[in-house]
Amino acid sequence: MKNKLNLKLKINIELNKTQKLIFLMAFIIFIVIFILWLFVYSPTRAKANVLKEELDAIRLDIRDITRIAGGQKNMDVAYKKFHEKLKELNRIIPTEEKSALSLLSKIADEMGIKILIMNPGGAVESQIDLEIKGKLIAEMPILLELRCDYKTLGEYLNRIRTELPVLVVVNEVKMSRLAEGGNTYLKANLNLRLFMLKG
Repeated sequence: MKNKLNLKLKINIELNKTQKLIFLMAFIIFIVIFILWLFVYSPTRAKANVLKEELDAIRLDIRDITRIAGGQKNMDVAYKKFHEKLKELNRIIPTEEKSALSLLSKIADEMGIKILIMNPGGAVESQIDLEIKGKLIAEMPILLELRCDYKTLGEYLNRIRTELPVLVVVNEVKMSRLAEGGNTYLKANLNLRLFMLKG
């Protein structure tokens, strides 16, 4: 009788340990999903929507300026407004891809993030149909492999979104553990796209 009681108690303890492990794994998965939603999906979607609205507004302004220039209004005013809009577009989408790449690296250095791999692809024509000073909007894919921790990764994604003078879209984030020098780090693989002018 005593042996049966001990066996039942042991089975209950093992089940409780298994349940705790399941709950722990579910909690970790929830935290990772929450971080991705908070720092990647939501901000990137918001910034893409803002850029689209800005581009649409500027396109309408340029059309109005062209109409003004063809009418009786002062040509100098139309010329000035046109160049103001071109400056604004150059601010949103710069032509220099090297400056954006160097900023990705500089921000990582400032935050103590080690860049293991930075593999930029060639810039290709974007689906955004707009020409500025004879240049088209292009997008450049970049693969980044970083060594950091969860918190620093979230802060890094937030900084490159706000500090780079270019639209950054995060397509994919993969995370895994990395053991190095007796310490355990987070290894993050980022699939990014940068939007800029090309021509």
